[in-house]
Amino acid sequence: MPVPSKKPKLAPFRYPIAVLEDYSDYLSMTIRSYKPSKKFKNEEKAKKLYGQGLGNQVGKTKANIILPVPTSITASNGVSWNGATMNAIEDIALRAAPAFMEGEFKVAKDTVVEGLKGIGLGDDVIKAAQAGFTAKILQAFGSNVTFGQALARTTGQILNPNLELLFTGPGLRSFSFSYQLTPRDVNEAAQIKQILRILKKSMSPKRSPSSSAFLCSPDVFHLNFRKGSQEHPYLNRFKPMAMTNCSVNYTGTGTYATYDDGSPVVYTLAMTFQELSPVYDQDYETDQGLIGAGF
Repeated sequence: MPVPSKKPKLAPFRYPIAVLEDYSDYLSMTIRSYKPSKKFKNEEKAKKLYGQGLGNQVGKTKANIILPVPTSITASNGVSWNGATMNAIEDIALRAAPAFMEGEFKVAKDTVVEGLKGIGLGDDVIKAAQAGFTAKILQAFGSNVTFGQALARTTGQILNPNLELLFTGPGLRSFSFSYQLTPRDVNEAAQIKQILRILKKSMSPKRSPSSSAFLCSPDVFHLNFRKGSQEHPYLNRFKPMAMTNCSVNYTGTGTYATYDDGSPVVYTLAMTFQELSPVYDQDYETDQGLIGAGF
């Protein structure tokens, strides 16, 4: 049986083993050691790295893998918005609080008086105050009746909550890729074996070399769709990612089947990644060449 050919250090592992032409589309995966986030002193360097989708976690390169473009490519950007309320009383308190905290009690009082005038000092306000006192008295006796419940029961009204949808934070994108790996010769079988080993090793946590009380972060993955030697002009880009799941089915045909040397006939590889940092609008501005569809 032929012996698998040896590879130069850090030469990319590749499936399938084929010559890449200028028009070849593929997924490039670079595995780097994790470095904790830090602020860059050199702002130009930071912008350059962000433009390459590398972010802060740029450590030592440990391996390179080239895979075909997956059959399903989906990029979903998301952010968090939640409903929030603020009634008229809370709004007045919010506007008066800064002056009160700075000891400007007259300014705080004037703010409250002007605010109450703004919502009208009529019977409704008096009834609301009565409902508030009623709720406090009931709570003193162990009741769970709230101000809003007391107001609704006594007046049939509630304070206008002024419900509004407000931005609450960014989201972290997740990506899933699935491959069927079918070795056609001994070299390709060896490549697949190495690729699977590297992926599983890189996603695993590391024991701290200095103390058994700590664990070190797994490696991070830098993915990039490419066309030949250039970035792909139309597909999305990625920020540095952690591999959160790696699943290998060694019986991809539905039954156990191997070649003479024991290599499975078909592997099914499923990977899930999550980006380490959110995508911001400035990330699109760093892409001066308008390469691809952005992040």
